[in-house]
Amino acid sequence: MPGGVIRYAVTWLKCLKVYLEDSRLAIDIDAAKRFIRGIARGRKTFMFYGCDSGGDQAAAADALLVTDKLNAVDPRAYLM
Repeated sequence: MPGGVIRYAVTWLKCLKVYLEDSRLAIDIDAAKRFIRGIARGRKTFMFYGCDSGGDQAAAADALLVTDKLNAVDPRAYLM
């Protein structure tokens, strides 16, 4: 059992060093999970777009909204 723990630690040692050397990195992936939650939530509705062009338009709208969110821009104000 102890050998497995040591093997696991050695496997992740490189990633841990990167984390310890860069204070901007988060220890968890909660921000990434929140980021993709909207896409996962809409997965069931995506099949009702009706055609490829509808899906393309929805992808463009999603990309615009996510970009606005990342840049702290109000999407409604941007579109107005």
